[in-house]
Amino acid sequence: MKSIATVIALIALALAAGCATSTKSAFPPSPVMPGVANSIELSADVNGNNRVKFTVNHLAPPNTLVPAKAFYVVWARSADGRSIPLGRLWIGDTRSGSFAATVPFLEFQLIVTAEDDVVPEKPNEPFVLASDLLKAQPRQ
Repeated sequence: MKSIATVIALIALALAAGCATSTKSAFPPSPVMPGVANSIELSADVNGNNRVKFTVNHLAPPNTLVPAKAFYVVWARSADGRSIPLGRLWIGDTRSGSFAATVPFLEFQLIVTAEDDVVPEKPNEPFVLASDLLKAQPRQ
């Protein structure tokens, strides 16, 4: 009986160690899009990468902006200022969208820009949304 309890305890410990710790955040209010509701969820994998997921609501389609743009592009900017495009954020007729990606930076800022090109060289200002510096809790 004691060995069964020990095995169950070891399995529970192994499962708990394998689960990623999740950190929740949000984009602060934006002067470009002040009415956007959003949430950001971060988790770290065993390799030190950050997995980011976020949702936005009440975001105007990029073709309705002044000047009109074709796409929303999501970027990760490292703590030392290097920016990489993560992909396109699609906003549907409901003015809502979601995005998920793996980010190689340990600490980074998440940025959403309105762009004419789907793969621009750098993020164009003004930023539609920009997070504070994000960092997931590492897996133990």
